[in-house]
Amino acid sequence: MMTPEQVKGTQFELWLEMLLARKGYHSVLRDVHYHKGRHVFRQIDVQYETLRSGRIITVIIEAKYTSNGVIHNAFRDHPPQKARLAIPRIETLVQEVYEKAIFTRAQCAVLVTNGHFDESLHTEAKRYGISCVEQEELMRQADIPNQEQLEKQIRCVDIASLRLPPHRVYTR
Repeated sequence: MMTPEQVKGTQFELWLEMLLARKGYHSVLRDVHYHKGRHVFRQIDVQYETLRSGRIITVIIEAKYTSNGVIHNAFRDHPPQKARLAIPRIETLVQEVYEKAIFTRAQCAVLVTNGHFDESLHTEAKRYGISCVEQEELMRQADIPNQEQLEKQIRCVDIASLRLPPHRVYTR
């Protein structure tokens, strides 16, 4: 059983998946698990493929739903531990997304929120080459006039009627 926060996050991911498919992006997948070996994997919220300079590139999206406005870069509790893999300590959301991009060999990583990111996140994302999409840009891309309509569309996503099992990708 999902918590109310997990339901909202899943609705947001599904809404993003539908938005990207509607905008014509290819191979749009949600909840993708990249596996290397038996116990090492990373979970990607949404990914898609697009053409850039004549090449197909993979874009991964870390979706962050917020009910109270601002997404902070620093982890509140402890940073996630990556099983059986020697990696530098991950202390921020941007570092986690960057590590996922390397692990999955994605050519582009994007952080997306229905709210806003704090200034430290923007600064670090720029340093790591990660794009940030906040509420205003999201509403523009989806052709939604205001925040209330955005929230209404996200809440209307019926997670029971849509595909929820993860996609699995096995890599070396």
